[in-house]
Amino acid sequence: MTARIYGVSSFVVLEWTSGPSNGKKTQTMWQIQYAPVTKLLSWAWGADDGQPPTSYDRAMVEPNQQEFVFTACINNNDKSTCNFDH
Repeated sequence: MTARIYGVSSFVVLEWTSGPSNGKKTQTMWQIQYAPVTKLLSWAWGADDGQPPTSYDRAMVEPNQQEFVFTACINNNDKSTCNFDH
């Protein structure tokens, strides 16, 4: 899957140029949060050719919307305190 990516207002728009959503647009919103040893990227997607998500919580339950959460260790933290094996 590939997309042309650009911003509109506070949203990131994915204009799909290949893959199952080819020719459609997905409006998304994102935020970065910090925890004691990790940082989190939350990325909520609206439905293809639909409205952007209204919140991260709603994106998890609305039809054809979804939320992705990416987690990474904050630099210089001992990897044993940032273990994703659990």
